[in-house]
Amino acid sequence: MSNAGLRLALLGAAIRIALAPFFMHTWDITTILTATDQFLKGISPYQYVVQQARSLYETTGLPLPYYGFAYLPVVLYIYAPFYALYQLLTGGSTTPLVGGHSNIYTGLKLVYPQLYAALLSIKLPVILADTATIYLLHNRSPKAAKIYAFSPYVIVITSLWGNFDPLVGHLLLLSYLTFKNNKFVSGLLFGLSTMKFYTIVCLGAFLPRLINQPKQLMRFLAGFAIAHLPTLYYLATDTENLLYIVAFQGTRPINGVNIYYSMVAVRGLEQVLLLTRIISAIFVIAVILVSVSYARNRVELNEAITGLMLTYIVFAPVTNEQLLAALVPIGLISRNFSHKLTIFPLLYIAFNSTYHYFAIPIFFSSQELRTVWESFNALWGLMVKDYQLQLRYLFG
Repeated sequence: MSNAGLRLALLGAAIRIALAPFFMHTWDITTILTATDQFLKGISPYQYVVQQARSLYETTGLPLPYYGFAYLPVVLYIYAPFYALYQLLTGGSTTPLVGGHSNIYTGLKLVYPQLYAALLSIKLPVILADTATIYLLHNRSPKAAKIYAFSPYVIVITSLWGNFDPLVGHLLLLSYLTFKNNKFVSGLLFGLSTMKFYTIVCLGAFLPRLINQPKQLMRFLAGFAIAHLPTLYYLATDTENLLYIVAFQGTRPINGVNIYYSMVAVRGLEQVLLLTRIISAIFVIAVILVSVSYARNRVELNEAITGLMLTYIVFAPVTNEQLLAALVPIGLISRNFSHKLTIFPLLYIAFNSTYHYFAIPIFFSSQELRTVWESFNALWGLMVKDYQLQLRYLFG
């Protein structure tokens, strides 16, 4: 065990832990807390999402999606022990966050100090993943480990935003590291990484190396299948609602940090949906072509994974700011990636979610601080409203 690597990993963890209780992306944290709480109570989070979508349709008359828990269920098994620990330590009688999917001025209710404990608890799995990633990277490249440990972008996604893309990136890195010696474990880890659907493009990196080795291919696929036992369970017991979530992810209209999003502002809903279908076809073709090219040229596995993830980021119809965090761990040990790319999602966040939005747990703790926050939020809106969309398009 490397003492230098361990010290760096612990320092990276300390930075993340120090920030975690005081910041959040209110909508996404609400999604995770709500789904995990429902899971622990034996309630299907997918059923809840479908009910909310139907309610939205009845209210608006439009087939608008409800942006709730839209991931594969394995992530619930990861979060559940940490949320259960929070409930045990706090008595479990008070919900720390209410109304996170409503207007923050009229519907949001935060309970202190329980909120701080909940935020730290729910972010711990990702912080632990970041800690392990730093250590693993240090064993291969101390420079890469330092970049990851102190990356403003990764810290923002892990500790300020509170999403789990860095955990996805850790699993993808582990899948690569174990691929040579244990195809079953590699397949299992890769299967777990698809808790967010986008890593599925990396099959184009793994399968060409297995296609002529039937036994190794079966081991890899067996591991992949075991990782998805929770998905098979929900598929059997909550078929309609889970399939709704899968269809939702597969048909989401153009959005996010990409080259297409500017089209949304100048097209109607029907045209956007048509453009999404066309762009989805272009995306699939791009992934296939890149996969075939890498296979023919015998590109190294880590380079192929990095390239395919970048292909997703460039060509997919929906690319959120936090997605790049899943690529950074393996990207840092690949030639096809520069960590300097992370400046673009950092800038996009400033004009989309905004950084003061993440500070709501601090500023909503008293009426005086909340007034300061609301004044700054109003001023920020006045300052950027005339060019906010243009800047987001530029960064995309």
